[in-house]
Amino acid sequence: MGERTDRDLVHAGLCDLADVLESDAAGCLEARTAARQQEIAIRLSLGASRVRIIRQFLAEGLTLSAGGTLVGLTVAGWLLSLLPGADASSISVDGRMLAYAALLALVIFVITRTTWSPVAPLRLARRRSSGQILRASARMYVRRAPLFLGLGILFIPLGMVISLVQATVLGGFGLVGVDVSGESAGAIVLFVSALGISLALFGLALLQGATSCALVRVDEGGSVGPVEAYRLTLAKGRALFGSVSMAVVAGLVLMGTGFLIPVAAWLAVRWSFLAQAIVLEDAPAVASLRRSGQLVRHHWLRVAALVGIGALLALLAGPFIGALLILVTDAPLALMNVLAGIVYALAMPFVALVTTYLYFDARVRQELPTERDPDELPAEIAI
Repeated sequence: MGERTDRDLVHAGLCDLADVLESDAAGCLEARTAARQQEIAIRLSLGASRVRIIRQFLAEGLTLSAGGTLVGLTVAGWLLSLLPGADASSISVDGRMLAYAALLALVIFVITRTTWSPVAPLRLARRRSSGQILRASARMYVRRAPLFLGLGILFIPLGMVISLVQATVLGGFGLVGVDVSGESAGAIVLFVSALGISLALFGLALLQGATSCALVRVDEGGSVGPVEAYRLTLAKGRALFGSVSMAVVAGLVLMGTGFLIPVAAWLAVRWSFLAQAIVLEDAPAVASLRRSGQLVRHHWLRVAALVGIGALLALLAGPFIGALLILVTDAPLALMNVLAGIVYALAMPFVALVTTYLYFDARVRQELPTERDPDELPAEIAI
C-alpha cells in the first residue's frame, strides 16, 4: 500500500511538472513570435503571403514538437528505471498510434511545404508540386465522377472474385490433405500467403492500370467507359500478375528476416509505378519493376508521402461516413463495416489518380534536361 501511495505521489508530481513545462514552452513560443514581428513585417512588405508565413510557423512548431517528444520519451524511460518498484520493460509504445502520428506529421509536412495552385487536371505530361497533384486528382475525380465511380464500383465484384479464388486455393490444399495451418508446412504456408497477397494486390494493380488508361484517354480528348478501361488493362494481366507476384515474394522474404523490414518498405514505394509502366509503356513484368525504380529514384520520400496520404484518406473515409451515419440515424453497427468497404472501393480510384499524376510528373522530370542556375540574371531597373 505504501509503495502504491509513493508511486501515485511521484506520478502526480510528474504531471504537475509536465503542466509547468508545457506552459513555459507555450510562453516561450509566444515570446519568440512577438520578437519576430519585425521579420514578419519585412517579409510581408517584400511580397510574402500570410499563408506562406503561417506554413513556416507550422513547420517550425512541428519540428519542435517532434524533437520534444523524442526527448520526453527518452527522459521518461530513464526516470522509470530510477523509480523503486517500477518495471520499465512493461511499458511500451503503441505501434499503431506511432504510425498514425507519423502519417499525421507527414500530412502536415506536405500541407505546409507545398504549392497548391494553380491547379489544372490537364495536361498530364507536366511537372506539378505535391499540393497540385492532390488537388488535380480531386478535381479530376469530381469532374469525371461517373467514370471513376464506375471503376470503383467494378472493383467491388472484382475483389469478391479474387477472394473466391483465394478461398478455392486454400480449400484445394485442404481437400488433398495438406495442412496449411501447422508450423511444419512452412513452405506451403509461404506459398499460399504469397499467392493470396499477390491476388489481392493484383486487383489493386488492375484498378491502377484501368485508372491510368482512362486518364490518358481523357487527356487525349477521347471517351472511355469503366468496362473498356478494365478490358484494356486485363489485356496486360499476365505481366501485371507476374510483376506483382515477384514484388510480393521479395517483400515476404525480406519481412521474414525481421531486420530487413525497412528494405521491404523501401522496395514497396520504389515499385509504386509498376502498373503504369506495364499499361502505358508496355513493359514486361521484370522490366516494369526496373522502370518503376528508375522513376522513383531521387523522389522516394515524395512518392511515399503522396501515396500514403491518398491511401490514408481512402481508409478513413469509410469509417468516418459510417460512424456519422450511425450517429445521425438508427442504422445498425454492422452496417458501418459494409459501408466502410464500399466507400473504400469508391475512394481507391482517387489513390490511383494520385499515383498516375506522380508517374507522369516523374517521367517529365526525368526526360526534361536538368535546369541549371544561370551565372547572371538580367537587371530589372536601371542603376
